[in-house]
Amino acid sequence: MIAAIPRDRVYLQEISNTLAKLSVHACARLGGYLLADDDTTPDNPAIRKSLTAMLTPYLAKKLADNSPHEVCV
Repeated sequence: MIAAIPRDRVYLQEISNTLAKLSVHACARLGGYLLADDDTTPDNPAIRKSLTAMLTPYLAKKLADNSPHEVCV
């Protein structure tokens, strides 16, 4: 039998997931990865280089997809 997960823990996980997605979006904006009309940001080579060093090049490139849920998995 599977034990029920307390609501507090589920709620905290939802908050953590939301914050992770917002953080990915913020990094994408800082690096200038976003090219959508409403989210277009200027290219920032220094931030891109830093993100590539902290993440993997693959994940850094995924920031341009504007799909935070794919990066956060």
